[in-house]
Amino acid sequence: MILSGKSDKLLDTHVQLFNVIRERDDTDLSEKVRSSYFEDELG
Repeated sequence: MILSGKSDKLLDTHVQLFNVIRERDDTDLSEKVRSSYFEDELG
């Protein structure tokens, strides 16, 4: 993601995942991961 110029998206994703861990709220964790790291592959 860094090489493709999406470093801001990468940082935002990690902040969201950190908040999920901190708040112990994993209700939509799977969706957050899929919609961030794999958005290019999913279309």
